[in-house]
Amino acid sequence: MQRRQIAAKGQALSRAIQILDEGLIVSLDEAAGGDLARQLKGLYAYMSKRIMLANLRNEVGLIDE
Repeated sequence: MQRRQIAAKGQALSRAIQILDEGLIVSLDEAAGGDLARQLKGLYAYMSKRIMLANLRNEVGLIDE
């Protein structure tokens, strides 16, 4: 973001969202993990949304969060 490399930024942030959505969230077993798995699912979804918002707004602070 700071170097204004839009294509690279988009690829990196898309990859981070993909890891969260297709890797971490889908690997959670809520039946076995119970409350912890549900909390992690919420956290991962929140992180994905914040990364998407950071990309749209071009805000480094949202990534730092």
